[in-house]
Amino acid sequence: MPEKCDKKFIECWSEQYPVSKYEKLYIDNIKKTKFTEKDITELYLWKNNICFSSKKEIAVKKYLKNIKYINELKQSKKAIDKDEFKKVFGEFEIWTIFLLHIIKPDEFPIFDQHVCRAFNYIKHKKIKEIPKSPRELEEVYYTEYLPFFKKILKDNNLEDKRTLDKALWAFGKSLKMKKIKS
Repeated sequence: MPEKCDKKFIECWSEQYPVSKYEKLYIDNIKKTKFTEKDITELYLWKNNICFSSKKEIAVKKYLKNIKYINELKQSKKAIDKDEFKKVFGEFEIWTIFLLHIIKPDEFPIFDQHVCRAFNYIKHKKIKEIPKSPRELEEVYYTEYLPFFKKILKDNNLEDKRTLDKALWAFGKSLKMKKIKS
């Protein structure tokens, strides 16, 4: 298992990332400067691997009610005010963090159960699952994961953030499989 997340690790694990048949939904929409409701829905369909539970559908509809605000944030050069963001979209959950990524993909990397597992293993040398508490999830993402992600990019002189996302996802998924087999 890796002691650090270097270029060799990133190359190896990003190649293990399973490209979804829905990958085009992500590629076609993530770099848009202004979203339609369809664009955002397609990004969430990609994230969820195409279908929604009723709870997730409700969450997406809640986000879509604020599409004007989403587009204002997307087009703004200013940093996103975390407290204002929470007032509009609610406590931090994985899908709320994904909304940050949708709005500012260069500032907010994807964070999910697999990425969190990889992060914890690389940084803390233990397999630890994603926090259940929105407050703890927000804390881990902002104070631990974002600096960790940025440091890896800097240390490896990487500009392609998506490749690092893919590597961490694939490695974290493998840790889950290893845990299940144990």
